[in-house]
Amino acid sequence: MHFFKRKWFRNIFDLYIVVLFTLAGGIFSHYYTYNLHRRFENLFGKYVDEFSFALVCLLAGLFIYSVRIFLSMRSVAKQHENTIDMMKSITSSAKDGIIIIDNGGKISFWNDAAHGLFGYTADEAKGKELHPLIAPELYLPAYKKAFASFTSSGKGAILGKTLELTGLKKNGGEVPVELSISAVNINGEWNAVGIVRDISKRKENERELENYRKHLEQLVKEKTEDLMRREKIQLSLLEDLQITKNFLEKEKDDLGRSNRDLEEFAYVASHDLQEPLRMVASYVQLLEKKYKGTLDKDADEFINYSVEGAKRMQELIKDLLEYSRVGTKGKPFTRFACGEAVDESVNNLKLVIRDNRANVIYSDLPYIEADRVQIAQIFQNLISNAIKFRSANPPEIRITADITEKECLFTVADNGIGIEPQYFDRIFGLFQRLHSRKEYEGTGIGLAICKKIVERHGGKIWIDSELEKGSKFLFTIPIKKENIL
Repeated sequence: MHFFKRKWFRNIFDLYIVVLFTLAGGIFSHYYTYNLHRRFENLFGKYVDEFSFALVCLLAGLFIYSVRIFLSMRSVAKQHENTIDMMKSITSSAKDGIIIIDNGGKISFWNDAAHGLFGYTADEAKGKELHPLIAPELYLPAYKKAFASFTSSGKGAILGKTLELTGLKKNGGEVPVELSISAVNINGEWNAVGIVRDISKRKENERELENYRKHLEQLVKEKTEDLMRREKIQLSLLEDLQITKNFLEKEKDDLGRSNRDLEEFAYVASHDLQEPLRMVASYVQLLEKKYKGTLDKDADEFINYSVEGAKRMQELIKDLLEYSRVGTKGKPFTRFACGEAVDESVNNLKLVIRDNRANVIYSDLPYIEADRVQIAQIFQNLISNAIKFRSANPPEIRITADITEKECLFTVADNGIGIEPQYFDRIFGLFQRLHSRKEYEGTGIGLAICKKIVERHGGKIWIDSELEKGSKFLFTIPIKKENIL
């Protein structure tokens, strides 16, 4: 029977049939010529030729029709054969396993993909029951019940659905698969067609995604807990900051009140001390005039010490009174030209400037909004210090201003003796002196007054100096843009 499946054999067989029909036609024609012609002639007489011709035509037509029927059937068979070959090619090249189970539950078709998936070849799988071969024991009861119903009706709950199951390999291992089942009627019997797909990679990806999801959930949980802890800490810090803010505000108010009280006390004390001290100084000076030279040398020295001490005390009280007035007796801020404040300071120091042949250079100073008297006092103190701490050369003081959007920076530069860097902060303290009274006069409060005035205006003051090369005193005064010409 296998010979009929071979193309070369079928072609020879077809040729044999054609030759057989041809020989049969020739034999029949011969028989007709030598035998039937005589009989027809006896029966039909003169019509024998016409009848013979008609009979020959009929027989020839029947022969041709038979040949056409045969060739048509052969063409249909060839198309069917090509279709089968094409289906085999498709199923063989399919990446998914294709399995057909006949009505008896046995495997009737098994493609190459099924071989690669489960490890069984087509010869090993065909004719065997499906479930014991590739299905775990877990699915056996449900499989038997569903297949018994399917064989009789071609219907089932899982038909047309996609299931995810576990399959058994030939080597005993398991493989996750995706199964789709459909019913097909072959020769009046219901057969099941299963499409099986290996989903190992997909399951692995799903496991990785699940692990990653759990990891993300854990991270989110930890971050959420951390944020909640941070939020609690922040709330606690905010509460502490509010408490601290309230405390600082209270301390600020208390400190402000205390400073005001101290300034008022310093003002009152320095003011009230002036009269008794003036009286003491007057009587000591009278003693000096009346008894100087009449007493011994020690008495004259003692009286001289008393007079100098009284003078220094008067100067200290006077400077302390000026310092206290910065905060208590300051005037409201007004808009004025800084050049006018410098003119006033230079005019107050004109004798000192003339005696020391000093040169004060300034021009194009801006308008600002400040306490004019106090600003003039800053310039007066800085010019006075520049002349006092002069070098061997005539003093030269240069005053300049640089304006930004927020402030005005003033610079008072001189060519005096300069200051060492370690004393830059110290010189702005109360009663701070870097030289003895014999070298330079003064109480050491002038720069402290300048600092307090600048701070009252919301600015800051500092020094840039080099020993024996001069100093630069710089201070800022906040300024509004509309106050600048």
